[in-house]
Amino acid sequence: ACGGLTNQRLVLLDGLMIAALLNFTAVAPQLNANGMAAGATYAEPLKKLVDFGTFFDGPATARALRGVPELLTDDRGAAVEWAEAKGSKAVVHGGRRPPSFFTNLAAEGARHISIESCTFNLLDKRGDASLEQLFWRIDAALVPAPAITDAASRVIAALRADSLARG
Repeated sequence: ACGGLTNQRLVLLDGLMIAALLNFTAVAPQLNANGMAAGATYAEPLKKLVDFGTFFDGPATARALRGVPELLTDDRGAAVEWAEAKGSKAVVHGGRRPPSFFTNLAAEGARHISIESCTFNLLDKRGDASLEQLFWRIDAALVPAPAITDAASRVIAALRADSLARG
């Protein structure tokens, strides 16, 4: 995933939705702590990959997903190795794909689908109420990391105190 945290979150949601549609286990990606677009062409000169747990509470998110899909946040390398040993690997690049694109990959034997794309909206959800419901269910299951929650709580408390002080 690339871009700022919002774009990375959208790519993450698409990946989790694709895993849910295929009944695959999702492997939590690394995220870019310094993600941002720079210039007319897309580049990330300050890219710094960090573990999923830097931004999200992996175990809490996995529990909140309740297996739709199953989310693996530990030992990602072993999970990818296992998936590749079980079947072929499909690498997906680029824009909007209908759900059938991914189900066809699985039907053709792909057991590991790697999304190598900065494109959010990879999964075309337009006009499909069940995909919209799945999107919001998965979105609600993403639990921020404790450090993020603590920092946000401190900022909210300071803003609230300042607001009250100003009347």
